[in-house]
Amino acid sequence: PTVPTFTRKERSPSRPAVPTATAHY
Repeated sequence: PTVPTFTRKERSPSRPAVPTATAHY
């Protein structure tokens, strides 16, 4: 949960460096 702002933007390939948020949700 380091990037709560990316939690909803997991579909955006703008931050592929944060796979933790994609796996979290």
